[in-house]
Amino acid sequence: APADAEDWFNLTHLWAAESFSLLGVHPFELVPDRQLLLPLGMHGGTDKVSVQLRQQLGGVPVEGGFLNALYTPSGALLSLANTTIPGLASASSSPNLDADSARARARRFFVAETRLEPTFIGEPELLFARLVGEGPTTARLAWKVTVLHKASGADPVGATYCLSAEDGAWLRRDEAIHYA
Repeated sequence: APADAEDWFNLTHLWAAESFSLLGVHPFELVPDRQLLLPLGMHGGTDKVSVQLRQQLGGVPVEGGFLNALYTPSGALLSLANTTIPGLASASSSPNLDADSARARARRFFVAETRLEPTFIGEPELLFARLVGEGPTTARLAWKVTVLHKASGADPVGATYCLSAEDGAWLRRDEAIHYA
């Protein structure tokens, strides 16, 4: 049985390598994220160990890219759950557009969309943005920037923009304000 977190991560890397033809993700794209014991035996079940590897290239994370393995405490694999994006191994993790330019562009998108001046522009985060379309899910190197407008007596307005790190093109917009 694996003795520590490093052993669990190494075992999961072995399964990732074994599953390459199915997943399409190279093990070198997967880095340790977390490992935890699920003490299900306390409630009449059987304890399990969950191990999560995060997909990243050149130190840049792939948005929502994870490989999760579930094991028995002795190390027998029960399941692999995969949200990685295949085919990124040769992608560049070096942006052409810098963070300041991404902030300025996100501000312009927000003003054009809302006709409001931002009161907050978040720190741009470099990542491989998950893009869901009619075909398979893909990812592109992008800057993710949150822009907000808050004014007394009015509901806040906000958006999170994913902008191409290659040329600043708009890739995706997500709501930044969520109501229950």
